[in-house]
Amino acid sequence: MTKTNERITVTTGGWDGTGYNGEGKARIAYLNAKGEKFIKARFRNIWSYLKVLETTHKVSGLLEAEYWRDCRDYE
Repeated sequence: MTKTNERITVTTGGWDGTGYNGEGKARIAYLNAKGEKFIKARFRNIWSYLKVLETTHKVSGLLEAEYWRDCRDYE
């Protein structure tokens, strides 16, 4: 993963305990070797990569992100 200077606002749909109703947070974007975009999020004490999807939340209109894998399993 390559950390970028880009900050994107996404909703995690409640995965990290926030965004249940489409609320979003601005997070730093990461790119993998394929050019796919990810963010990092923490649930309790475990940091994970969430893949930024092309779909938007039906209420807020923000890009959605879904769990991909734990950071410790990838790095």
